[in-house]
Amino acid sequence: MTGLFSGHVDTKSPTPLYHQIFLDFKHRIISGSLADGFKFPSEGKLAKEFDVSRITIKRALNELAQQGLVERHRGSGTVVTYVASNLPNNDGFTALMDSLRKIAATTTVEVLSVDLVKPPPSIAQHLALPNSQYAQQIHRKRYYQNDPFSYVLSYSPEKVGKSWTKEELSKKPVYQLIEEGGFTTEWARQTISCEAANPFIAQNLMLPEDAPVLKLRRLLGNETDGPLHYIEVWYRSDMYQFTMEMGLSDFKNQRHLWSSVE
Repeated sequence: MTGLFSGHVDTKSPTPLYHQIFLDFKHRIISGSLADGFKFPSEGKLAKEFDVSRITIKRALNELAQQGLVERHRGSGTVVTYVASNLPNNDGFTALMDSLRKIAATTTVEVLSVDLVKPPPSIAQHLALPNSQYAQQIHRKRYYQNDPFSYVLSYSPEKVGKSWTKEELSKKPVYQLIEEGGFTTEWARQTISCEAANPFIAQNLMLPEDAPVLKLRRLLGNETDGPLHYIEVWYRSDMYQFTMEMGLSDFKNQRHLWSSVE
């Protein structure tokens, strides 16, 4: 079993060593890298691989057991008992609103803060706001089956989001509040990239530092009012996937190019 795990902990990190190892194991289990039925090496072998004490390894494995991810039996070791569930996914750009409704219906949200602020210049540019105008800034976390699923930072122009309360945001998704405010969403632009989780995102999503996360940037608006909502979302890559159906399209120059299917 030697070499199966990364064997790395950051001794300079304020996060306790046992918790770093716990997060590493948990990430592997939920992502399916360590599947249901996998048997961990002995505590002694793991302690040697991570260069920590057996007590540290034992505490990390006990944490996994407390969360129902493994079973531990004296004499027979530690075995993964977690079976990955069907995960929310995005069904393509043209089904964006249906996808947002699906995520809202299958996850729970924790609203961390709601503040009327002068947005950073880059955000003001996205929202086409003069420097003197304010925007509603919202920090949220979404959970899927009690596990952190995404961290969300969003901004809306003051005219759109000023009246939103923390209570409303905990019960209704933003797109619904936009519609209830009398605004229609006619277009969306979004980009998706992969990056390493910084310490803040890693802590909030219960991931090891530098674990891969999917970052989504989305701008919603309409032709009359302009941009209505800018959002940045960091998704756990083991709990979110993005799917877009593609097809061959004919163009005037007789070339066949791949494009999204309407």
